[in-house]
This record gives sequence, structure tokens and C-alpha cells, in this order.
Amino acid sequence: MSRTTVPLTPALWDALPDDVAGALPWTRLREDPRHAERDGREWIEVVLAERGTCGRALVWDDRVVGALVHAPASHLPGLAQVPAGPPADDAVVLVAVWIAPEARGGGGARMLLQATARDLVVRDVAGLEAYGASRRWRGRAARHGVVLSTRFLGAVGFTPRRRRGGVTRMRMELRGTRWWTTELQAVLARTWTALRPGGLRPGAVGAEMTPAAGPDTRSGTAAGGRSG
Repeated sequence: MSRTTVPLTPALWDALPDDVAGALPWTRLREDPRHAERDGREWIEVVLAERGTCGRALVWDDRVVGALVHAPASHLPGLAQVPAGPPADDAVVLVAVWIAPEARGGGGARMLLQATARDLVVRDVAGLEAYGASRRWRGRAARHGVVLSTRFLGAVGFTPRRRRGGVTRMRMELRGTRWWTTELQAVLARTWTALRPGGLRPGAVGAEMTPAAGPDTRSGTAAGGRSG
């Protein structure tokens, strides 16, 4: 069985399950009723046209079994309503990560992160920022579209920058290091081994890629909310 990552495209997005390939969080101002949330494909088309990249897909024997989505804050106006403040000007935001159940626990999240880091470094991006929440704040954070776990983000090299309202903004530095081929591999390998018997299953990172419409938003099976 061969696995690889490829640049995310609208066609690959369409290959994701229906409950995953819906609208993405933060793509509109939530309080503005005049603008509907963009569906994922439309938003990806816009970002690709302007930037040339918006994420990676994990392909396993010609099947899409994972995806990672990122974008600058300029394409995520809804971030203005997320506690913990806006991202730095020199960073892009990790919007969502999803791994199919059958592919979890096999290093797919690691592959997506490493490939994403290479893409961003080539484009001279200084940092990758993400918004996470602990288990205690899972429900409240989900109302803001935050489904990633601070436990997972910290384990893969993100460090806290600001915490407010149960949401923590975290950052991974990209410049001046080659962690995506050496240090990160070692960190992730140790993390997966140490955490797999417990609650965090790395393959389920941020399992939702749909917007948080309220307290009923589904939570992920691991770093997307149930571990913290």
C-alpha cells in the first residue's frame, strides 16, 4: 500500500466524504446574514487562484484518506470573532485537518504536516498558527469553529501565544530550521508512541472540517476535541 501527499485541489476536495467536504470555518463574518458560508470547494478555488496553495491531501492507493487546509487570515474573515486574537502577519493559519478512520495511527498527520511545512517555507512563510482548545473548553470553543486540541498542537511543536475565552492561539516557527525532516519526525514518532494507548489518536486530528454553527457542532475523535 502506497501513501503520499499531493497539493490539495478542488477535485481532491470533492473526493472527501460529504460530512467532511462541507463549508470551512471562518470563511465569512458570522454575524453578517447577507453572506452565506462558502462551501469548501468554492473557497479552495478562490485561495488557489490567488496564492497557488491552500493545503495537502493524503492519498492512499489512489484514495483520498486525509487532508490539511491552511490559509492566510485575509481569506478567513471569521477569525476576527475568535478569541485569542488574530494571527501574526507573517503566518498562515491551520484551518482544519482530517484523517479517515481506516488511515489513523499510521503517520498520515505527520506526512501532511511535513509536506505543508515544505510548501510554506518555499513561499517564505515564517510561521504556521492554529487555534486550539482543551477538553474542558471543547463545547465553548466549537462555537467559534475551533476543533483542534491544544494537546495535539503542543505535541507536534506548536507553542502557546495567547489564550482567551477557552481558546489558545498557538504557533509553529518555520524559518531557520529543518524540523520537518529531522526534529519533527523524532518528536512526532515519540508522541504517537507515547499517546496511542491513551486518548489521543493522532490520525483523527481535527476530524471536523465543517463550520461550528453552535453548541451542537460535532467534535473530533482525538485532537479535534476529545483529548485535551
